[in-house]
Amino acid sequence: MASVTYDFTGSTIAITGAARGLGAHMAREFARAGADLALCDLEKTPAGLDYDTSTPGELAAIEEEVRELGAQTVSMAVDVRDEGQIQEFFAAAASKLGDLDVFVNNAGVFVGNMPVTETSEEQWDLAIDVNLKGPFLCTKHAVQSMVDGGRVIIIGSTSSLIGIPYQVPYQASKHGVIGAVRTLALELAPRGITVNALCPTVAHTPMLEYLAREEASYYLDEVARLAGAFTIFPGVEAIEPEDVSGATMWLASPAARYVTGAAFALDAGYTIK
Repeated sequence: MASVTYDFTGSTIAITGAARGLGAHMAREFARAGADLALCDLEKTPAGLDYDTSTPGELAAIEEEVRELGAQTVSMAVDVRDEGQIQEFFAAAASKLGDLDVFVNNAGVFVGNMPVTETSEEQWDLAIDVNLKGPFLCTKHAVQSMVDGGRVIIIGSTSSLIGIPYQVPYQASKHGVIGAVRTLALELAPRGITVNALCPTVAHTPMLEYLAREEASYYLDEVARLAGAFTIFPGVEAIEPEDVSGATMWLASPAARYVTGAAFALDAGYTIK
């Protein structure tokens, strides 16, 4: 099958949650395609999570990687729940890199993994603040740096599209993203800005390693019992980061200039069962 290549030379792309996993992979691929990059991540684990998020060294490492690939960069530790930090990040990006062409909202947390009767208010607030308020605040400031049209791409989940047990806060936050995408697409179309969501199934990232831990494995077992495997392809337990990066780059490209308000199930058939 023929490979697909893109040329983002002269484009500036901002990615949240860029220090590891899907965000880091996207950063590398956009840099290889010639883009300049504004990258941010939290660099500390929020209260209420039972797994570690990125560390200070990881964001610096991915920034160094993409610089070696030729990208001009801005990077910053940002908590997407904090509007002041978000505003500072996009201002720094505009000052050094110029107008923004593409914003990829990749930052998110998986909160839940337990029955609703055992889920705390703190966990609910964390999921809503990072996964729903975060994209709202980031998009609010990202589009102010988009002068000649642009792309907003929000990474959702299969949890944006269907019900999955033992993750009420995560489900609610990711379903909310789709409503925001559809509304923003209508509002921003007159400015030539498209807004879309990618909704991947489980991918081979550090998050999958967390879900596979013994203390979290009952969640996977229960999902398998109620909803089956995460893909419909024999022998494929999860998709790869390049699957998500490829779809993101397509949405960012001229080929998708009139694609907006959509939620793409990048799920290896998981949601059609």
